[in-house]
Amino acid sequence: MKLLILFTFLSFNVSKNFAQNIESKQLLQLGLILELDGYNLTHEVEFDYLSKGKVAEYSLILYRNMKYVMIATCDIDCGDVDLFLYDLNGNKLAYSDDTSDKPIILFQPTKTQLYKLTVFMYNCSINPCRYGLAVFGK
Repeated sequence: MKLLILFTFLSFNVSKNFAQNIESKQLLQLGLILELDGYNLTHEVEFDYLSKGKVAEYSLILYRNMKYVMIATCDIDCGDVDLFLYDLNGNKLAYSDDTSDKPIILFQPTKTQLYKLTVFMYNCSINPCRYGLAVFGK
């Protein structure tokens, strides 16, 4: 049942604004796989645009001892997008900065607090590039 709810939620959001975009379809596929492993969508799915070298920041509350998977995907003009997770003191806690257009961060906080998740568009051949961002937890 949870799988159907996630599929319906993502399908609605995807079809609402970005029905034909690859980044939406990739998030949907990855979300369905994570759902099979017991993960649920914990935060609103975000879609936006970034040019090469630009960043977007998101504030999110993460809960102690939950396991989180943070995923970004981007369009066909994007060659590399990175994710960085920081605490409020600016300490880098987790990151995915390899050459990938689908970065994934795994993180299990030791305390409940506000965190900053940063999306960095490292490479975009035709600016701006579209990206999607989703956070799952269990």
